Amino acid sequence: MIAFTMNNPFFEKPILNSPYERPSRHRELDASGQPTQKIVETRRRAEFITPIPKPKKQKAAQKQDSLLFDEGLSTQAQESSSSKHSDLPVGISGPIARTRKGRRVAEYNFGVTIPRHGDKPTNKNVYIGTENTITDERFKEALAKAVDIRKKAERAYQAAATKAKRAAIHRRIGP
Repeated sequence: MIAFTMNNPFFEKPILNSPYERPSRHRELDASGQPTQKIVETRRRAEFITPIPKPKKQKAAQKQDSLLFDEGLSTQAQESSSSKHSDLPVGISGPIARTRKGRRVAEYNFGVTIPRHGDKPTNKNVYIGTENTITDERFKEALAKAVDIRKKAERAYQAAATKAKRAAIHRRIGP
């Protein structure tokens, strides 16, 4: 293995050939694609050579503990809320925990993405409760409200898209 210090000729003079002349020498590479200390006085063969850096030693991957509610939520609701792959409908994320400035208790909300035809989507929060007041019932009620908001927004989006499509057809055909 090559020691990567400033006494290493590879780093002291990394360029061997002139940019204005044909290459006349090259550094020899070992079987793993790493440069050796030997300079070969011929042109390198035309091959695709990509030196692969040696992997750094990594600590064993530690699994991050997920924060779960213990105030009455069912195990299934806890697991689905703590992972990115949840059972929530498309366009609804959460529960999202936020601790507002000056408060000590986190609030939980569902995030609802509101699609808008011809414009960027917006987001709306549906309040579930604080870490002290959240229950299974409040969770289900907030989820139902979030689903209702999303469905209404999807219907409005479809209506706007249909209206825009009909207007475009009308402009093409003319009066």
